Amino acid sequence: IGYVCLLLFMFSVWVAASSLEKPADAKTEEEVKERIIVIENITLPPVLQRIADCESDNLHYRNGKVVVSSTGDIGKYQISPVWSDEAEELGLDLTDPIDNEKMAKWIFENYGSVYWSASFKCWNR
Repeated sequence: IGYVCLLLFMFSVWVAASSLEKPADAKTEEEVKERIIVIENITLPPVLQRIADCESDNLHYRNGKVVVSSTGDIGKYQISPVWSDEAEELGLDLTDPIDNEKMAKWIFENYGSVYWSASFKCWNR
């Protein structure tokens, strides 16, 4: 029964994350550059460090390879493939450790920590 509850919880998190309304797509190269500047100027909140600790043991690489979960989440911040289009639009490569962090900052700045709610019990201590 515990396994079923966990599956139901993870499914509800996935549904919630996939139903988040994303900001309107940038229409010009200048708008994309402005959005990237905003990402680079965001200070890393301490909660994101705790999230990275819980999501990937604060590792972007394990055994010489980028950390990828069984559900396809990528890197230190375990960014879901759901965000791939947005990352590409922002010029970010989720397999790059710096870009992975920039994307985590962008998600946090725009949506808060709801995206990482599956590991909430770990990082909210």
